[in-house]
Amino acid sequence: MYFEVFLADLVRLTSTRFSGGDWCWRFCTAQGVVVAYGGGYRNEAECMSAIQTIQRAAGSALVKHR
Repeated sequence: MYFEVFLADLVRLTSTRFSGGDWCWRFCTAQGVVVAYGGGYRNEAECMSAIQTIQRAAGSALVKHR
């Protein structure tokens, strides 16, 4: 399994406003199936920090049902 880090494409919402262009990550199986996704980070460092937090905490994370 692996994390894939990428810069989201810019998408024009209106004639003056864009969406996207933010940093995102995908957690994928060895076959490339996306298991989890996170996005909206302003820069690559914030994105990498989120991945590192997940890597440290995932083994002890609880499952909560709603």
